[in-house]
Amino acid sequence: MSLLLPLGLLGLLSIAVLILIYILKPNYQQKFISSTYVWKLSLKYRKKKIPVSRLRNILLFLCQLLIFTACALILSQPVIPAESVNYAAEKVIIIDSSANMLASTDNKTRFERAVEEATQISRDTFGHGGLVSVIVAGTDGTDPLVLAERWGQEKSEDLYSGLNSLIYDQNGKLQLKCNYGAADIQGAMDIAAKVLNVNNDAEVILCTATTYLKENGVDVRNMAEPGEWNAAILNCTPAIEENYYVFTVDVAAYGRDQQVTVNLEINGAVATNSSQTVIRLSQTVNCTAERTQTVVFDTADSIFDEIKLRGYTNVRVYLDLVEPDSFSIDNTFYLYGGEKETIRILYYSSAPNPFIRSFLRGIRQTYQLRYNIEPEFISDGVPAVEGYDFYIYEHTMPSVMPTDGVSFLIDPDIAPEGSGLVVGEKQVMPESLTLALGVSHQITDHVDASQITITSYTPITEHDQNYQELMYFAGSPILMARNEMNAKQLVLALNLNRSNLPVLVQFPVLLMNIFNYYFPLTIEEYVFDVDQSVELNARGPSLTVRGSGVEQQFTKFPASLTLSSPGSYTMTQTLLTGQQRTETFFVKISADQSKINRQEDELIAPVSQKQSVFKDQDLLFYFAAALIFLLFAEWLLQIRENY
Repeated sequence: MSLLLPLGLLGLLSIAVLILIYILKPNYQQKFISSTYVWKLSLKYRKKKIPVSRLRNILLFLCQLLIFTACALILSQPVIPAESVNYAAEKVIIIDSSANMLASTDNKTRFERAVEEATQISRDTFGHGGLVSVIVAGTDGTDPLVLAERWGQEKSEDLYSGLNSLIYDQNGKLQLKCNYGAADIQGAMDIAAKVLNVNNDAEVILCTATTYLKENGVDVRNMAEPGEWNAAILNCTPAIEENYYVFTVDVAAYGRDQQVTVNLEINGAVATNSSQTVIRLSQTVNCTAERTQTVVFDTADSIFDEIKLRGYTNVRVYLDLVEPDSFSIDNTFYLYGGEKETIRILYYSSAPNPFIRSFLRGIRQTYQLRYNIEPEFISDGVPAVEGYDFYIYEHTMPSVMPTDGVSFLIDPDIAPEGSGLVVGEKQVMPESLTLALGVSHQITDHVDASQITITSYTPITEHDQNYQELMYFAGSPILMARNEMNAKQLVLALNLNRSNLPVLVQFPVLLMNIFNYYFPLTIEEYVFDVDQSVELNARGPSLTVRGSGVEQQFTKFPASLTLSSPGSYTMTQTLLTGQQRTETFFVKISADQSKINRQEDELIAPVSQKQSVFKDQDLLFYFAAALIFLLFAEWLLQIRENY
């Protein structure tokens, strides 16, 4: 038992007062006097009660003594301490592992300084008999790394070893286990809250380089060093203007105003006015007030001698700095996608449709950044069945289906060998009738079959079971598609000249859906942020992604991939033509992490969800109950004495 207010023991002085009262109290004196017979009998009776009276007096004195003692102890607030552990010394240390923690001064990163700080805090806490928890914040897609949870001195060496492993591998080689994306500080705080559920007095310490205007009770220790700054390439985007490339580069400097030189190194260049395969361009810009500066490289501009770039293998963007900055990861940027895949399209028709011609010219313009689309229009001779990526046959069909590309049969007069079809005689109706939608499919997205009318069609009496029936008329399939490795075929069994489909807005939508379904882009963009989801597709049976220690194969599409390291990644697939197609994309540090002097409004501190199960036991109730009992006993004794 311990006393929260020891001065309350001064109340024990009342016991001395009680003893003094008893000393000064007059005692009973025995005297012999003449008396009557009644007096003698009374004296005789009283002598028999004297022993009981003395015992009662003693009990009364003891009760009064205990009453004054209880009052003094109540004033002193007695408690039984919960434990002997020094809770006040318990620390919960959170280490920020964001990419900006890789900024360095004198060859030491902020992350290394944070680990050293955590080690020193742990040593000091163990020296005071306290407990330590260490949490390394993960990313949005990963859980925090808990190195220690309420460990004491007995596990100190294990903790020091775990902290050391964040910086060095087993061979003592520098290998920082720091993220290249944003750290999930809130996720680490949620782990810290579990410790606070046990001990609300534990102190939470965050080792970071982010400044918080409101820290909300968390001890935020800034690992940034004075003078740290960063010049960064935030983004680079290509565009085609008047058939030539224009590159827009966003740059900024954080921590100081700085003049930087932005360089463009174009590799594998294909240019109208230059025979060089490597072209270098540069511009100097003043980065001030931490504002993003935009630098434009127009290859058709006279300041660059009008090289008029039409294609490239890759573009390397890099900065020239008078003085090295503290964070070099974002000083280089790679741009891919300048090597456009050629897609050869054959449109063979004995009665060419101007609407299809217009569509093919349109997609060549739409996909000019990704594909080099080469349509050929042929209306006589024997239909070709090889050498193209996309075959469109209208009215007149080949005798055998191509096997090296996608085939689209419109108003077939016969069923070519390998098509998996059996067709009947053409049917002509006296009036226009509408179609009905079949199974839901990507090809018919945003296409309303009930608005399409026809007056002629070719019945499909039998077809391979792998065809999907997308539109019907009178129970006969009108639009069918199959997409197998060696059979990518589409059938539209109606005459476009005897249908309203070509004049509907849905016609180009349908054709665009067909093109995107059979010729999907492997990726939508060639630049991604770390930890950003990369959506993948393929025209072959499989796709392999390699780069920055990653090698992963995909066989089901669309697929998704999240990459945690910056760098260049290649994607490889084999097309129907047997050609191997390789594309490359770049993963970069997010612009948010390039701002190494980040400031946020408020830090969401961990909150305990329940009171500590280990707390001092208050004895006030028990002493109060004892006081009431003693007062009642003293009252009974007083009654016995007086009556």
